[in-house]
Amino acid sequence: MEERFVSKIEHDSAHGNLERRVSVLEAQMQTIRAELQDLQVDKAKLEEQMKAVLLALDEIKTLISSMVSELKTKLTKIEEELDKVKSRPMRIWDGMVITLLGLLLGIILRSLMQLH
Repeated sequence: MEERFVSKIEHDSAHGNLERRVSVLEAQMQTIRAELQDLQVDKAKLEEQMKAVLLALDEIKTLISSMVSELKTKLTKIEEELDKVKSRPMRIWDGMVITLLGLLLGIILRSLMQLH
C-alpha cells in the first residue's frame, strides 16, 4: 500500500507539474497570438503606406515627364529663334550703328592720343 501511496503522490506531483507547464504554455501561446495579430495589423498598415508611396511616385513620374516634355518644347522654340537671329541678314541700320560706333571710338582714341 505504501508503494501505491508513493506512486499516487508521485502521480499527483507529476500531474501538478504538467498542469503548471500547460498553463505556462497556454499563456505563452496567448502572448504569441496577440503578437501575431499586432504584426498582421502592422503589415496591413505598411501595405497601405506602400500603396500610397507608389501612387505618389507615379504622380511624380507623370509630373516630371510632363515637365521634361514642356522643357523640350521650349528649348526647341529657343533654338528656332536663335537660328532666325543667326540667319537674318545684316540690316542697313545695323551696319550704320556699327559704323557710327567705330567712328566715335576712333574720335575718342584720337583725342586721347592728342592729349598725351
